Amino acid sequence: STTYMDAREEIDRFVKDVQKTGSFKTTLKTFPIGTNKEAIKDYLKKLYFDSNLSAVIFIGEIPAAEYFPGSVSQVKVPTDSYYYDVYDKCPFNTQNQAFDSRNKFCDPITLPFIISRITPPSRGADGLQLVKNYLNKNHAFRIGTLSFDQKALLYPQALNDVAIENRPSTFDYIIDNFKIFFEIDALPLYGENELIVADWESMASNPSPNEKFLEELSKNHQYAFIDAHGYPQGHLYNVNKDTIKNPNVFYADFYSCSVGKFTEDDYVAGQYLFKGNTMFVKASSDLIFKPIGLVESQKLFLLKQGQSILETLRSSQPSFIIQNFGDLTLKMPQGANQKNARSRISLSQEKIDFGQIKVCKD
Repeated sequence: STTYMDAREEIDRFVKDVQKTGSFKTTLKTFPIGTNKEAIKDYLKKLYFDSNLSAVIFIGEIPAAEYFPGSVSQVKVPTDSYYYDVYDKCPFNTQNQAFDSRNKFCDPITLPFIISRITPPSRGADGLQLVKNYLNKNHAFRIGTLSFDQKALLYPQALNDVAIENRPSTFDYIIDNFKIFFEIDALPLYGENELIVADWESMASNPSPNEKFLEELSKNHQYAFIDAHGYPQGHLYNVNKDTIKNPNVFYADFYSCSVGKFTEDDYVAGQYLFKGNTMFVKASSDLIFKPIGLVESQKLFLLKQGQSILETLRSSQPSFIIQNFGDLTLKMPQGANQKNARSRISLSQEKIDFGQIKVCKD
């Protein structure tokens, strides 16, 4: 309610902008200061069961639940997965004062709806101004006065963990996954000149390889792949609120530990979302482990083909440690490659029989 009071003009305009897309029936709901998360969840459950809720955007300091243990750590993890548990199957552990993440219902196979946050990395008047700034640039993007180049910025800092002799092949694997989807030339992602690889290798002659990354970050990019070791307030090397000046990325994808821990001041995913013109960020609020060089080509392909961020997230594997930040109803503008080479399927038959599909009750 406080956020809405001070940013009413921007929020009301945002609601109208979302409605104009024609894809969503939109409801705006404000909660008084101090409303507990149980009341918010009950409201969302009613929308889900009565009105086919598909997307939720939290603006301001909507409370989050904590899960224990973390993905690989014995810590409590802030997460919005609490709101996904529409059947209240995830148990609360009184000893740890957190929901027990080891229960399968705490990390569902599929999500009933998709949640994202517009939660600033600072509080008070500064935080409110950041929210207003984000909604203003969101409107600018929607009306066409803000645009992004058809380029991807890659910062594969985690490659430093790979043995030197294996780095070239791992690097080539990453690049290949950004060029085409499933080795099919007809489904292009980015061309040779559309991939910007920032300095990432730590050597005696280059002990802090972040200058090119920070410089490129201030230029307009459609997508940023940030595979770098992290913590809530930054990631390697020395990338934090003091060095991030003006990030301009439509969609920033983090494969970094804890950078999306939005309950902490100055959380770095928030720095990316609010400092420049970035529209959307996906990040983890806990430690994250994955194969080095992993690229979610399917999601990127769908984005490049004109699917909304919401639809691409539906196809991703859910995890209670992964949080979304920004407006998930947006669509990434298509490049010339996608407009001229749309994927199609040609069949001679008029019907396809998929047979019987068994659905597990759980």
